[in-house]
Amino acid sequence: MNMKKVLCALLSAAMLATTMLSTVPAYAQDTGTRVSATFLNSSRYELGVAADNVRLSWQLSSADRGIQQQAYRVVVRDEQSDVWDSGWVESAEQTGITPENLRLDTVYHWKVNVRDQDGRETGFSEERMFETAPAQLEGMWITSPRLLRKTFTLDQDLANIARARSYFSSPSILETRMNGSKVGDLVFGPKKPVPDVETYYNTFDLMPYLQNGENTIGLMVSGIYPQGNRAIGMVKITYKDGSTQVISTDTTWRACANSEITRESISAGEDVDANLITNWDTPSFIEDETWSEAAPAGMQASDGQLHVPAYAGTYYTRESFSGDYSVEVTATVLSNVCGFLFGSGSPNPPMWQIGPGGVRVHYPGNWDKIEIAPADIQLNKPVTMRLDIVGNTVTASIDGVKVHETTLADGQTSGPLGFRSMPDEIVDYDRIAVYQNGEVIWEDNFDTADSTKWTFPEDPAVSPTISGVKVIDEVKPVSMHEVDYSDLNSPYTANGHLIMPTNCGTFTTKQSFSGNYTVELAAKTDNVFGFLFGSGTPYPAMWQLATSGNGSVRLHNPGDWSTGIRVLNDVPGVDLSDFVEMKIEVSDNHVTTYVAGQKVDECDLPDGATSGPLGIRETIAENCVVDYIRVTQGGEVVWEDNFDRIDASKWNGFVEPSTKYVLDFGKNMQGYVRVNTTGAKDSQIQIKYSELLNDDGTIFANTTFHYPKCTYTLSGGNDTFEPRFFYTGFRYVEVSSTSGEINPDDFTACFLSDDLDQTGFFESSNDRLNKVFDMYYRAQRSNMIGNYTDCPQREKNGWTGDASVTKESTALILNDYTSAEAYMKTMYQVITEEGKPGIIIPWVSTENNPAEFDIPWASAYFVFPYETYMQTGDRYYIDIAYDALVKVFDYYKSLDTDGDAIFTNNVYGDWLGYDNQEGKIDRGFLTAPYFYYCGALLAEMAEITGRDHAELDSYLNKMYDALQRVYNKESYFSTNTQTANGMALDFGIVPPSQKETIVQTLVNAVAAADTTIKTGVLGTKSMYDALSQANEHKTLLDMTITPKKCSFGYMIDNGATTLWEYWDKAGETFNSNLTPGNAVWDSQNHCMMGGGPAVWMFNGLGGITATSGGYRTINYRAGVESELTYVNSSIDTIIGTAVSNWTNADGEFTWEITVPANATATITIPIQNATAITEGGKDILGKDGDGLTYVGLDEDGCSVYTAGSGSYQFTATDKEIPTPSDTDKSILNRVIKDAEELQKTDEY
Repeated sequence: MNMKKVLCALLSAAMLATTMLSTVPAYAQDTGTRVSATFLNSSRYELGVAADNVRLSWQLSSADRGIQQQAYRVVVRDEQSDVWDSGWVESAEQTGITPENLRLDTVYHWKVNVRDQDGRETGFSEERMFETAPAQLEGMWITSPRLLRKTFTLDQDLANIARARSYFSSPSILETRMNGSKVGDLVFGPKKPVPDVETYYNTFDLMPYLQNGENTIGLMVSGIYPQGNRAIGMVKITYKDGSTQVISTDTTWRACANSEITRESISAGEDVDANLITNWDTPSFIEDETWSEAAPAGMQASDGQLHVPAYAGTYYTRESFSGDYSVEVTATVLSNVCGFLFGSGSPNPPMWQIGPGGVRVHYPGNWDKIEIAPADIQLNKPVTMRLDIVGNTVTASIDGVKVHETTLADGQTSGPLGFRSMPDEIVDYDRIAVYQNGEVIWEDNFDTADSTKWTFPEDPAVSPTISGVKVIDEVKPVSMHEVDYSDLNSPYTANGHLIMPTNCGTFTTKQSFSGNYTVELAAKTDNVFGFLFGSGTPYPAMWQLATSGNGSVRLHNPGDWSTGIRVLNDVPGVDLSDFVEMKIEVSDNHVTTYVAGQKVDECDLPDGATSGPLGIRETIAENCVVDYIRVTQGGEVVWEDNFDRIDASKWNGFVEPSTKYVLDFGKNMQGYVRVNTTGAKDSQIQIKYSELLNDDGTIFANTTFHYPKCTYTLSGGNDTFEPRFFYTGFRYVEVSSTSGEINPDDFTACFLSDDLDQTGFFESSNDRLNKVFDMYYRAQRSNMIGNYTDCPQREKNGWTGDASVTKESTALILNDYTSAEAYMKTMYQVITEEGKPGIIIPWVSTENNPAEFDIPWASAYFVFPYETYMQTGDRYYIDIAYDALVKVFDYYKSLDTDGDAIFTNNVYGDWLGYDNQEGKIDRGFLTAPYFYYCGALLAEMAEITGRDHAELDSYLNKMYDALQRVYNKESYFSTNTQTANGMALDFGIVPPSQKETIVQTLVNAVAAADTTIKTGVLGTKSMYDALSQANEHKTLLDMTITPKKCSFGYMIDNGATTLWEYWDKAGETFNSNLTPGNAVWDSQNHCMMGGGPAVWMFNGLGGITATSGGYRTINYRAGVESELTYVNSSIDTIIGTAVSNWTNADGEFTWEITVPANATATITIPIQNATAITEGGKDILGKDGDGLTYVGLDEDGCSVYTAGSGSYQFTATDKEIPTPSDTDKSILNRVIKDAEELQKTDEY
């Protein structure tokens, strides 16, 4: 028997018998201090680091308490000798240390030695390597629809290579390949840029991919982001003898449009045909006629034409025009449409689009008012549009024929001209000219791409990226079930009607009709219903019922539908909100049309044009429903469909219900599904993505908005399919296979996110609260992909409002400072000359930002540098932002036109909050405190970096007084809502004498809402912050986990695994713009509401709060008011791990704390009027301890201590401590005596 265990058990029993008696502490052996980690906080990667942005950091560790760094010494060397020795620097700084004398494109090694407060040295750390980036990328911008390749021969043997790197950049997503393999493990790179200002490149080590002799470098480019389908860069090989070999992009590279990717869309999916895979990225590949020289990228002019590629962006003339003037535009539309802009508007000026069939007139503003003017316009045929502007009237003519006239508001015809190229829009411009009083006052014949006339950008700067995207988790299906159902993205039947989902296509009958016949049908639509009959090249006749023109019929003659269009407006009986009957009588070539029983048209079609099948057509946003279609001949029904079911025997393209498989990956995520499978050649697998299921087990894909799907065609061998240029948000996929059954093991969900480490960990005694933390963590990871996005399945945009309210929480759970730095740089690149910040980041700097400016949303500009400094202690983040922030704040001040220091214009309100939706929020109040908040952050950053802020302080004081005057109602602020009172407390505009009152008012508001959350994006973060700071943790816990609607608990009970966009279930009443079941906006993966709860979990419940940059000082105060029985929380800070693990049950509080080395802490024992407090078993009630200094009692009667670094174990109680009896003392003395005797024996 192990007697040592017995002795310990006896001693433990004695301790229990004498409650809270002092015990003998166990002291750790003095092991000294060491450097435990060294790293770059300026880049996630050690290759390709900008030489002027190398910032070194390290962590210390020690078993001792109270460790402080007194001095450091950093030594950096290249391959030959030391290049920089800092010498001993008397400083406690350990993050953001910038070495000097660094050269470009050089390998360095560095190490650090630290001296502590007692003069003890750690000794030098292990060396770490980093390699600086080249000065610039050699090469030129080249373009290709998909593939670029270059074969080269090594100058020397592979064994003579010292290092080999690839550096390639694109404004869009790019994949680098070499000798048949993908290079590196990053995906979706480089980072999404402001494409006309700066693009980024990843640096990859090519040594694992090179071979002796010939090698091929390949690039797969995409057009999913603006100004895509182009690349610049180089391969650089450095030999051991010091010589170099550079293979850079130029027109000797080869380009090809063909690849295995047959369809790409970042949101709607990617199709791949494995039969089209070639060895194009290997030296042995033999090119065919589809390959050609790569073309220079950018705006190119040749033969008197400006060639504008797809997704090129929007460009304006540098000159503006006003008064009465005329514009002539001669262009050839090669794909889709040509967008021509003029005048002005907010956010967009007028845009007249030229395309097949006519002119699409987009009125100024959000372009939500559109009119279509039919005209004879064809692809690949030059056309001249003339706009005559007289006063506010704009008259449009096509090739001399007037097609449209309208009147705009005052000022909207004044401004520059412009053209726009979006996806699939390709145009050649021959000439644009402006006339005034019959004279040409401006013209461009496009002999060159003239940047003196147009805002064509210079080539963007090209810089190394500091972050990347990876597959951070691979998940196998947790279940699979079969479903038999119709494809709800294709025509399907319901209640005896044919439902035509938006953009599902054109479908024709398998039977044709000729001679004399009559067609009768009934249909309704939200927009247009198109019915086809007969034949024609390329199209048959199409009769459309339309909601425009107070009910209209549009008659398209056979052909290309660009000519012979007749529009009948104000047709009685055309109310397409209900079924409208249409009858078409065909007598040889003569066609008579009836609508709602009234004859509306008669016409003659060419010979043969009335013979052929019938057809129905559904394109964008038409949403057609058909009741029946019937054909009679000689008075008898010869064909009909009453749509009781989908009948593929009657229609080409109809798909009857079939067996498909739904895979559940357990939790929602951002990414895609990888398929590894075998199957018959040319068989297909189709994957459709969804966040939700219908009650019958089928997928409910509406919340993705884009209905993403990927179709994979098999080669007959072993195939792997993994999207390169597509991702979405999903939990479920529907899989169909032309081969029949599927194997779920063939499918792997790939969770994509920025390549970051989790730093914040939280667990509590409440499982529902733990689920909320996990939901937020997954949602945040799902909205970081080279950007801070709003959602992964719909917009995928970097909304600054979302980023602002989640930056603090992100910095707690992730080491996101490289992602934050990259986001900050794109923010400051889109600030206008007047100082107006963009709201969606990044965006093309020369284009109007698509989101309206709003001060609360733009707060991210101030929040990001401040919070990233607090996370890292590195003033660099403030320094790179400060001048831009002053410019933005000055712009804010310019909006204060009456000088009262109150600006109240607001766009978004407390987005998606119930009180906001019900009109209970004064939106002006939201803007005014946020204006103050941004100024306060700017003043604090000025103080941190030693900048003068006296003038700013004076303005802030004026703002504070104005806020009191306008919004302080004594017992509440503004409109007495959760949002208003939470924001007033959070932003420090509540006078100290009123704070307790306003807190109670806020608590009462939560209770009045049945302990639910009535706040939105802004108010939720502020309310959680305010109540957490007031230690109202029980209120916060209750409203977080309640099962009632408007809570995170409601999300849990309705199956959520990531945070929702709305407080309602998908398709329910909150989103009043949509009918139940439609729900195309109800994202199931938005992180914006989770910032406040996550900060509360760490700061309020765990009780870890940084009070200076880089966690050099930390406050610890456990949130026992929550009535949780335990919380385990930790943050892997940049200087070391901070830990707070506590239990609180039956009147006994225990607390384990770790303070990182080189930090100090203020520790508040959260037990009011404690009767006993110990640390390490020693009594410290009202006194100092080992490494602890007693400060006194706070205003709540809790004991406060200051502490140095180290680990601490506290116990505390507020129970009355019994005095040990003589019997208890006798027992203890006897046990100790027995133990001492036992120690003397051989058996011990």
